[in-house]
Amino acid sequence: MKRNFAVFFALLFMVVLFQAGPVSAAQNEFGQAYSGTLADTNTEDRYTYTLTHSGTFTIDLQSYLGAVSIEVVDENNKEVFSHSVRGGKPDNPAKENYAVDLEEGSYTVIVERYSSSYNGSYRVTADFVSSQANEMEPNNGTEAAQKITLPHEPVTGFLSWNDAEDYYEFDVKQAGKVTIQLDSYLEAVSFSLINHTTDQRVWDNASVREGKPETPKKEFFTVYLEPGKYYAKVSKYSSSYTGKYKLKVSHTAAGNTETEGNNGTVTAQPFPSTGTVKGLISWNDRADYYKLRVKSPTKVNIKASAFFYSEVLLLDENGKQLDRVTTYNGEEDNPHTQIITYSLTPNKDYFVSVGGYYSNSQGVYTLDIPELKPVTVQFKDVSSAYRPAVDYLVRHQITNGLSKTEFGVSKNISRADAAVWLAKALNLNTETARDSGFADVPARAVGAVNALKEEGIVGGKTDTRFGAYDSLTRGEIAIILQRAYQLSGNGSSSFTDVSDRYRDAVDALVANKVTNGISARSFGVSQKLTRGQLAIFLYRLSTK
Repeated sequence: MKRNFAVFFALLFMVVLFQAGPVSAAQNEFGQAYSGTLADTNTEDRYTYTLTHSGTFTIDLQSYLGAVSIEVVDENNKEVFSHSVRGGKPDNPAKENYAVDLEEGSYTVIVERYSSSYNGSYRVTADFVSSQANEMEPNNGTEAAQKITLPHEPVTGFLSWNDAEDYYEFDVKQAGKVTIQLDSYLEAVSFSLINHTTDQRVWDNASVREGKPETPKKEFFTVYLEPGKYYAKVSKYSSSYTGKYKLKVSHTAAGNTETEGNNGTVTAQPFPSTGTVKGLISWNDRADYYKLRVKSPTKVNIKASAFFYSEVLLLDENGKQLDRVTTYNGEEDNPHTQIITYSLTPNKDYFVSVGGYYSNSQGVYTLDIPELKPVTVQFKDVSSAYRPAVDYLVRHQITNGLSKTEFGVSKNISRADAAVWLAKALNLNTETARDSGFADVPARAVGAVNALKEEGIVGGKTDTRFGAYDSLTRGEIAIILQRAYQLSGNGSSSFTDVSDRYRDAVDALVANKVTNGISARSFGVSQKLTRGQLAIFLYRLSTK
């Protein structure tokens, strides 16, 4: 009998001892409600869940206790979070919902008695929503960065309690524009772009704010880069901001024809014999230099075009600044153009430098020097007397002649054709000038006539007739050129066929060595102007 009692009490002791320890489930299911009771004999319960993908882990807790503690730990027993739930009653439970963004792995929910004075029951339910991220973890540093081959589909990434930053590696194979689109579903996230070679930051922790799970904040980061390897880094703005983002890197080659590194006078690139070059000022290439050298005295017009705020300098062989222009307020498809005009001395070195005016001034530019361009058109009717002038007009795209073989040197020029030539030579804006009111101007000359009239350079035969197809006379061109180039004379010409109407204009052309007339006594005021004569006049005025 005594032996039976001893066995009974031993068994009872083992049962009590077992019930006093924590209850643990090997693996629990999402969406399943689990109920438990906390008391002196059972102070905590554990529920283990396995996440097969990154995502949002949620816990619903109903507590019928005055106070209870809830904690989540990872598989290394590191605390994810812990909270207390208070105010529960047997007939009116306290309800709390918790959500945390986590990476793939095993996590344990611990429901624990808050203190020995609080006993009662609870119910807990856990759920999980996948982030649908397609990033390749781990990518938490430059050594482990996920490689992106451009072009690529957007990458969906996820920042969580246990993943504070993601790195993506991509190669820029040709210099050009890189655009990074970051769609943030987080309230705030940080973005950095890092140069692999120098470890310098193109952007350092730039923030993207006010994203929401249902309405992402879209931000575009654009920069011009030289070839090389770069890292895009997306990181938590603070520990409290977690969630999903999308990243896409796009690249457009600049198509620049410069030869790197032309970053100073010592390594300056000889200006191309084509007379034009397309260059790039980028984040990691802030200045380009080109060397000029001519064999004969040459007045050059260096046309610099860029859509960004650039600074273009003309330097002598010692690096002394001779001239300077800046471009600004342009657009990619409508760059701003400025011109440096300078007379170069033969057999001396000159340098043209292009740089961004501000540290963030970047983009594509072109330098065009028409005087250096080879003339490939060979007109059969152009003699040596007219060759320099005709070549100048062709180089500067003022005219291309009547055909591939005929310039029309001895043919009369119409008022419409002369207007087109002159507007181009003066670089007038033919797009925005107000309408001239003339009804007889052909479409090809409308813009030129509008611009010349707006500048007060030409008038018409009447208020509505320009005389577009009438031949221009030498007297008329004298007046037009005096106005266009603001010429003044000394009254010393001795032509007998020049009336008071033409006197000042003819004197101005003679004084400025544009023409000496058709003879010592005759200017030829009433004679019709030829295409060859106007070519010489414009050449002399543009290169003097």
